[in-house]
Amino acid sequence: MRLYEFQAKRLFADAGIPVPASRLIVSPDQVAGLSFPAVLKAQVPVGGRGKAGGIRLATDRGQAETAAEELLGSDIRGYTAGALLAEEVAQVQREVYLALVLDKGAGRVTIVGSAEGGVDIEEVAQTAPDKIVSRALDPFLGLPPFTVRSVAKELGIQDMAELDAVLRAMYDLLRANDAILVEINPLAVTARGLLALD
Repeated sequence: MRLYEFQAKRLFADAGIPVPASRLIVSPDQVAGLSFPAVLKAQVPVGGRGKAGGIRLATDRGQAETAAEELLGSDIRGYTAGALLAEEVAQVQREVYLALVLDKGAGRVTIVGSAEGGVDIEEVAQTAPDKIVSRALDPFLGLPPFTVRSVAKELGIQDMAELDAVLRAMYDLLRANDAILVEINPLAVTARGLLALD
């Protein structure tokens, strides 16, 4: 089962993973009351929305209404956008990629990360595999602190405790929901801490 971004972010928020303040919009008139600037994101169960024109920045209500009119009902990579997620704009210092993946062959959960966030991770893996961090987790040890420290160092994240909290929440979500992938792309480093943008 693939989740829409707004559904995944509800799970993240419930698990304690920081996410931007947001609101679901299904008609252009619902942009009234948004704080600007805001990001409007087409809700389709596929990646690459930004490249396909499915994400817009609005600095005022008029831009938001225009973006909503254009995005709602539009085709984004073969899916119709029936809703938009309107989010506050984060003051991003840099972006990283972070995921937990169930490696069925090895029977283990693997942390996959990259200091190159907000990009197509498959492309990074092909063109610059040295920029990918990968740590298989021992099912008996779970998520030990030394693994979190190692991943934090390779991703350039200073606050190890904050990364530890995010990874543990992701690990718990993966196990509780029998998921094969829990992914944050990008995970933003901000002055207020880590923030799951997508």
